[in-house]
Amino acid sequence: MNAPARGPQRFTVDPREVVNLYHRCVRCLFVRVRENDTRRVWSTALEAADKFYALAASWMEGAQAKRSWQDFGGTRFRVLSQGRTVVSEPISFPDVNIELVFSSRSDAIIELEDGSTSLAAYQIAVPVERRQRQRDLELEAEAFAVEHPFEKGAAESISHLGHLEFLVTGTIESNTCVVLGASRLTLLARRPKQMKDFMRVVAGILAARIAPPADRFCEFCKRSAVKK
Repeated sequence: MNAPARGPQRFTVDPREVVNLYHRCVRCLFVRVRENDTRRVWSTALEAADKFYALAASWMEGAQAKRSWQDFGGTRFRVLSQGRTVVSEPISFPDVNIELVFSSRSDAIIELEDGSTSLAAYQIAVPVERRQRQRDLELEAEAFAVEHPFEKGAAESISHLGHLEFLVTGTIESNTCVVLGASRLTLLARRPKQMKDFMRVVAGILAARIAPPADRFCEFCKRSAVKK
């Protein structure tokens, strides 16, 4: 008599933390996600990103109160939502019997003048060559969650990804950062295949039965690096 087929293992992941951990320590990625550790990995980069988002979102709320349509760098748009949290439908990887669900928070969903929509990340203005390319994977995962939410009635179509840059003075680390204003909106083409290929690698890591060895140079491997 054949044993019943085992259903796929399902893991709920935050795209930002998955990408962040993958580029720093695969062992931490394996342990945290496989054990469904819901504690937040603390890092100065993620903490700074949260603080900056709060400042940028507050500035945008003030700008929207003055006029609905914004124009930065010649691109007109209006903000439809900020800080929206969405849980996606699962992405299945049958070859390794794994399902991944995204639990993500988008900085902003904006509508362009032609009626199309973009999922945009807020960031401090930097030269193009210094922009963090790995953030594009996070945005693509967030866009998937918005387009394919677990709650089907909340689905939205996303035409583009984007980076909305802000000019600032002071620094996040010293709590002296002040947002002077938005300066440029850069639209990016969608790359869903690149995101799914990356998540397939993550699924393969999670399907492994033995965690990779600890990385003694990884800040996240330290017990003190994890906060409740």
